[in-house]
Amino acid sequence: MLKKSLAALCGVAGALLIGTPALLAPTTAFADMAGQSTLLRGGRSNEYQDQREQEREARRQGREGREQRQQEAAPADPEKAKADAQAALTATGSPCSVTEAKLLGQTAEQVDLFEAVCATGPGYIVVASTPPQAVDCALLASQAETARAADPNADVGTLCTLPANQNIASVFSGYAREAGIACTVDEGLAIGQTAAGETVYEIGCADSDGYWLEKSASGWTKTPCLQIMSQGKTCRFTTVAEQVSDLQKLLAGTDASDCTVQQIKLMGQNANGQFIEAKCDTAGKGYIARIKDGAVAQVYGCPAPTIGGGCTLTTTTEDEATEQ
Repeated sequence: MLKKSLAALCGVAGALLIGTPALLAPTTAFADMAGQSTLLRGGRSNEYQDQREQEREARRQGREGREQRQQEAAPADPEKAKADAQAALTATGSPCSVTEAKLLGQTAEQVDLFEAVCATGPGYIVVASTPPQAVDCALLASQAETARAADPNADVGTLCTLPANQNIASVFSGYAREAGIACTVDEGLAIGQTAAGETVYEIGCADSDGYWLEKSASGWTKTPCLQIMSQGKTCRFTTVAEQVSDLQKLLAGTDASDCTVQQIKLMGQNANGQFIEAKCDTAGKGYIARIKDGAVAQVYGCPAPTIGGGCTLTTTTEDEATEQ
């Protein structure tokens, strides 16, 4: 039923991540769903099986009811649907300039439900309630993917279906460009929301470190996955090999250019930049690189006891140390 879809739509923000932009964790709601799915698969009783069948039937009926309401919705004037969707989105504070819209039907409360395509950025599912509500297509698609991974039979509610809203990859590439990231985006996912209600996305970059992105009124905040992973969090689209490759490129032309990087570790960062330790393929050889504004500003040979906690990936003697 669309009522169920509306409830799911309105509950997206609360069901996702709560935390600071750079220090988010996997959604407890999704984590609980995954854990429940594993537990339920191990069930044995007939009572349990009956309950599962009833749940599946309820979801099926809900989908059919929603689809029927959408089919019965008046084709409507496309320009009116576009104008109504634009008015609702503008009222939410969204910068979306609607180029196409479709009336999906009405909720159980007789409130119009639209799908809207924007000139730039993601499209939206829009509820013309008072006040209106909108959730972007990228977030809904990501939520559906996570829910289905936990339960293949999950009813994921209303999703975006207009062709222009299906190219989610281009949306994430656009986000990266806006955030000043020059990589080739090969994957992306909406991973949750902050306490302030801002959506957080993860993007993967081809042969390079990925990022967590958050857009606020002041612009984009980008956090490299190297930093995210050093805090014990997960970047699903980034490999250690990609991060090693990034540092290897930065070391070219520096006093550490003779190092074939085997392993790296983010030691910390301050106003002077990031400090990254690199273990080289030569036994006992390593460096600490200070990265500032995307370039190596200084290189320290290991050991470097005055830098953070010193080198921990390599063990060298004082005679081998070189400090620039």
